[in-house]
Amino acid sequence: MEELEEYKDIGIVHPTCDWEFCKALIEEAFEISNECWYDPYFLDVIWQVSTDYLTELEVSVIVDAEYRLFISKGTRSFVDYGNENVKGMKIPLKCWIHTHPFGHAYFSGTDWHTINTQKPILDEAIVLGDNQRMRWYKDDGEEYLSRTEEICLTMEEE
Repeated sequence: MEELEEYKDIGIVHPTCDWEFCKALIEEAFEISNECWYDPYFLDVIWQVSTDYLTELEVSVIVDAEYRLFISKGTRSFVDYGNENVKGMKIPLKCWIHTHPFGHAYFSGTDWHTINTQKPILDEAIVLGDNQRMRWYKDDGEEYLSRTEEICLTMEEE
C-alpha cells in the first residue's frame, strides 16, 4: 500500500478527497493486478479508498464483460450508480465488488437480493470487510460461497 501512503503524505484524504482521484487509484490497482478482480492488492486498494479516503463510505466496483470498471460510492449502507456513467457496460458482469466499511465481510439481505436478481448476468460477487473477504461465484452450474479472514498472530498468541 505504499502507493496510497504517498498520496496521504500530500494531503489527499477526506474531507478534501477528490472522488475522481479515488476512482483513478482503483483503476490503476486493477491494471497493476493484470485485470484480476480477486487480486489481494486490487481488493486492498478498494478497501483503503472506502475506509481511509472516504471515511467509511461504501464503494462498489463492477467489472463488466470487457474488463472495464464501473465505480461508485454511497452511504455506509447503500450504493447506487445514479451519479456514475454506466453507458456501454457489457454483460455478463465478471464481478461486483463492494465494501462494508463498518467491519465484517458478509452478504446482507440487500446484497443477496442484488445477487439473486442479477444471477443470470453476474458471475461473481465479493464483499470486503476489515481483514475479511466473502466471495460468491458460479462454476459449472454450481454456486459457491467462501470467506477468508486475515488474523495477526503475535508471539504471545502462539
